[in-house]
Amino acid sequence: MEVGTAITNYLEQERSEGKDIVDFVGQIVPTLFEIQQQRLARTAPPANQVGGAIVREILEGDAGSTLGYALSPFDRLSEVLSGLRPGFYYGLAGAPRRGKTNLALELASTVAGQYKVPVLYYSWEQTSRVLFARLLGRETLVNPATLLSAGSRSPQIRGRVKESWAKMESRLSTLFLFEAGRRDTVERIRARAHNMMHAFRTDACVIFIDYLQRVPLEENVHDEKAKTDLISAKLADLSLELGCPVFAISPLDKEGCRLDERPAEEMSEFVRPTMHHCVGSGDLEYDLDVAMVMSKDWVATKNLEDLLRTEAKAGRGENDFIPKIDVIDVHLDKNRDAPESIANTIQYAFFVSLNKFVEIGYKTSEEFSSGFRDFAKMQQILEQLREVGLLSPV
Repeated sequence: MEVGTAITNYLEQERSEGKDIVDFVGQIVPTLFEIQQQRLARTAPPANQVGGAIVREILEGDAGSTLGYALSPFDRLSEVLSGLRPGFYYGLAGAPRRGKTNLALELASTVAGQYKVPVLYYSWEQTSRVLFARLLGRETLVNPATLLSAGSRSPQIRGRVKESWAKMESRLSTLFLFEAGRRDTVERIRARAHNMMHAFRTDACVIFIDYLQRVPLEENVHDEKAKTDLISAKLADLSLELGCPVFAISPLDKEGCRLDERPAEEMSEFVRPTMHHCVGSGDLEYDLDVAMVMSKDWVATKNLEDLLRTEAKAGRGENDFIPKIDVIDVHLDKNRDAPESIANTIQYAFFVSLNKFVEIGYKTSEEFSSGFRDFAKMQQILEQLREVGLLSPV
């Protein structure tokens, strides 16, 4: 019996003939249960089918080096996360000016460029022009503000832009930068993701949210904590439903920002912000599969700056230009089903004016002690930055 036909017949004919609605419902409910059972059976394979596919991958040597999308050139982050994994929900928190948006943008463009799957980047903070200028500035090594102003008329800058765009254009064909607003609920994001996957004829996509607390809800929720919890729960469900990575940025509350606004009074890997310092944080860390928190390494930043000035005075630098570089620690406070790693903290050199990150290496527990001397590490970082040509101005 076709359910739609049965309902139509009842409404158009049988109801007027006096057929009891209770009898009609009693006849149609078994059919609905049968449809439900058939669909549940199709969507719930037994464990031996799931396990059989995994065992075949192992025995045939088809398992990949990572479980998700590799994040090169951020090789250590890719290693410790085993890539951005389908069905995983990622959180990145940090104080203002730590580069949260820039790091997320780099990851988004990396996945789009390598895998050609639709990558949806939703921002409630920046226009698509500003976001793209940051991507272009990273490639050209020119301040994004300069690229959007009259300063971009310089022949040298135009030459860099032309050269960089030739490399970038094809890599960005599946990256979409959305200027999000009040209508962009999780439900609307889900619908757009389905449309994108259909358009690209794939069942894969990646979603970035910048930032979580700005996502509007269809429900009226006035309590900040309850609102954050509900948004987070919906994003977690979205990652599982679509089988895609969902990556959400979250700002810190006042206490979390205070913990990162100046050097800590004691050297410790525990005196820093955590996911519990996120705005409206309640169940956020429990929803996340991976929780990452950015903080500034004030000591390493000062030591690197001193070394750059010493090199310049001694004439060993290329010029007297001293770039603004913050050494940023990315702490992995939660990393579900993760492979073993050397450490749970990865350091980056963040070129503030270029909005560019360079991965330095792992930060081990001994480096958090007051007795650690990092001169050799600073020298290594200096040589690494010279090799990639980041210590010279345009």
